[in-house]
Amino acid sequence: MNEALAAVKWLLSQAEPEARRTAAQQLVKVDGAEAVAFLIQALGDDDWRVRREAALAAPLMGPRDYVIASLIPLLSDDENIGLRNATVEALSGIGADAIGPILDVLLSLSSDGKKLAIETLAGITDERSASALEALLENEDVNVACSAAEALAQVAKRSEDLRGDAIAALVRNVERADTYFRVALLEGLKLLEADLPWSVYAKVVGDPMLRRYAVSAAARMNDNEALDLLVATLARGPKALAREATIVLGEKVHAATNDPALVAYVHQAFSKFASVSTTILAFARAHDDLAVRAGAITLLGLLRDPATIPAIIGALSEEALADRAERALRLVGGGAIGPIMALAKSNEPSSRVSAISMMPSIVHSAKDEVRLTLHGALTDESNEVRATALRVLGSTGDADDMERIMPMVNDADPRVAAAAAAALAPLAKRFEERALELVTHADVEGPLASAACVVLAAVAEEHPLTRDRIRFLERAITSTDPRVRRLAVESLAVNPSDDVVDVLQLGLADEERDVQLAAIRALGRAGKGEPIEILILGARDGELVASGLSALSECDEERALAIAAKLVDSRDPLVACAAVDALGRAGGVSARTALLRGLEHPDGDVVRLALTELGIPESEVERERIGACLRNPSPSVRRAAVDSIGHERSRESRRIVRRRLDEESDPRVIEMILSVLAEGAGDSGVL
Repeated sequence: MNEALAAVKWLLSQAEPEARRTAAQQLVKVDGAEAVAFLIQALGDDDWRVRREAALAAPLMGPRDYVIASLIPLLSDDENIGLRNATVEALSGIGADAIGPILDVLLSLSSDGKKLAIETLAGITDERSASALEALLENEDVNVACSAAEALAQVAKRSEDLRGDAIAALVRNVERADTYFRVALLEGLKLLEADLPWSVYAKVVGDPMLRRYAVSAAARMNDNEALDLLVATLARGPKALAREATIVLGEKVHAATNDPALVAYVHQAFSKFASVSTTILAFARAHDDLAVRAGAITLLGLLRDPATIPAIIGALSEEALADRAERALRLVGGGAIGPIMALAKSNEPSSRVSAISMMPSIVHSAKDEVRLTLHGALTDESNEVRATALRVLGSTGDADDMERIMPMVNDADPRVAAAAAAALAPLAKRFEERALELVTHADVEGPLASAACVVLAAVAEEHPLTRDRIRFLERAITSTDPRVRRLAVESLAVNPSDDVVDVLQLGLADEERDVQLAAIRALGRAGKGEPIEILILGARDGELVASGLSALSECDEERALAIAAKLVDSRDPLVACAAVDALGRAGGVSARTALLRGLEHPDGDVVRLALTELGIPESEVERERIGACLRNPSPSVRRAAVDSIGHERSRESRRIVRRRLDEESDPRVIEMILSVLAEGAGDSGVL
C-alpha cells in the first residue's frame, strides 16, 4: 500500500469526522481496488459531510469501469440508507458511463433497488436514460412505474431535446387505471409545464384525487371548458379545490382588462349557480389566506351583487387587496356609485382615502357629485385624505380647480404640498392660458411663488419660456423660501439654456440639499460638467456625490468615470459607495479596474458593493482579487465573494472556494461554498 492510500486508510479510521472528510477529499489522488474499497467505506460513513465528499470524489476516481461495477450492487443494500443515497449521488455524478451498467442489472434488482437505480438515472441527462425511464413506465410494479414517471420528468426538464418525447410518453399513459400512477404522470407533466390540450385533462376530471390537476391546468387555459370546470369547482367542489379555483378565476378576471369576452363568459357561467355569491363572499372573509381573498374580491365585482359591495369597499383599505378591490368596483360599474359616495363620508380617514381613490372610475357617471366631494376633501382634517383628493383632481379636474390647488403647493405638510404640485402640473398643461393668468402677478416672496414655478415648469415642457418668465425664475432662486428655490431650479432645468447656467450654479451652494440636488440635475441636463465636478470633489455627502456623478455622466461620461475612479479610495464609506455605484453603471475595462481597488477598502459595505458590481470575474486577475475577499473579516463580504466567484463555474474558481472551506467558520458561507462545489460535481474539472 503506497503512502497516499495509507494516509487515506488512517484518516478514515479516526473518530473525528473532519479527519474522515479530509480522507474522502484525498480519494481523488488514488486509484485501484483498495482505493475503491475506501470509497465505499466513506460513502457509508455516519457523517453526511464525509458521504458528500466521497460522492464528489467518485467521478474522478479510476479505473472508472471498476468504480461503477463496485457501486451498483450497493443500490440493493437494505441496511445503510446513507450508503445507498450517497451511492446514487456518486453514480449520478459519474454520468453517462454509468447508464449501461445500470440498465444491465436494473430488472434483476429488488423493487427498492429499482427505485434507487431510477433515481440515479434521474440525475443523468442522457437520451439512453430517458429511453430506459420511458420503458419503465410500463412496469407492472406501480411503485417502479411511479418512480420512472417522476425521474423522466426530471431528466427532460434539463434537456429541451428530450422534453417532447418525454411529454408524449407521459401523456400516453394518462388513461391507465391506477390513480397513484396517474398522479405521478400528471406531476411530471406539471413539472415540464407541458402545453397540452384540454382533452388530456378532461380524462381525469371525474377522479376526485386527480381533479386538482385539471384545475391547475385550467389556470393556463382560457378554453370555455376549462372556465366551466373552474366555475363549477368553485360552486360545488370540495373546499380545498374551490379555494384553488377561486384563486385561479380571480387572477384570470383581474388580468383580463383587454378581454371583455372572457369576463362576460365567466359572469354568465356564474349565473347558473344560485348560491355561488355566498361561497365567494365567505372566501373574501377568509383572513387566513390572502391569495384566496384576492381572488374572491375580484369575483365579487364580477357578480355585481349589491349585497357584496360593502365587502369590496372594505378591502380598499387593505394595501395588499386595494388593487383587486378597485378592479372589482370597476366591474360592478354604476351600482358602486352610492356605496363609494357613502364611504367618502365615513368617520374613518382610511375609508375616506379609499373612496376618493376610486372616484376616477365613477366620475363619468356622477361628475357633479364627485367634484363636490373632492372639493370638500381638500379641507379634510386628514392630510392623507387631502393628498389623495389632490391626486385625483390632477387627472379629473378642470381649469377652475387650479385656483383651489395653487395655495396648497405651500402646505405645511410635505405630502400635501407634493401632491398639490403633482396635481397642478398636468392641469397647467391642459389649461395653459388660464394657469398663466392665475400666476401673472405672483411675487417670489408671495403665497403663489411655488405654484408659479410649477406652472412655468409645466409650460416649459411644451415650449421655451419667454425672457420675462425666465427672469421670474432667476429671482425665485434667491427667495427666502427653500421650497421656492428648489422649484425654481427644477423649472429652469426643464429647458436649460446657456444664459441661466450662472444662476443654476447658485443652487450648488444652497444650504438646502434638495436645492443642491435639483441644481446638479439641471446643470447635468445643460451639459455643464465643470461646476458639478468641483462640487463632487469637495463633497462629503454620499447622496450629493452619487447625484453629481449621475448628472456628470449625462454630459461627460469620461470625466465622470475618472472622478469616480479617484473617489473609490475615499475614507468616507458613503462617498466611496457612490463612486462604486457610478463605476458599476458605467461598465467597461477601466471601470472594472477601478472597482478592483474598491475590494481593498476598509469598509465592508464598500467591498460588498464592489463585489456586486463586478459580478462574475472576467480575468485571472479579477478571480484572484475576488478570491482574496474570502479572507475578509466580514462574513457578508465573504458570502458576496463566494457568490461572485462561484458563478464563474470554472475549475480554478472551485479550487479557490474549496481552499477556503477548511478555514471558514460562518455557517452561511460554508453552505454557499458547498453549494458551489455541488453544482460542479458532475464536471470533469472539479477538484
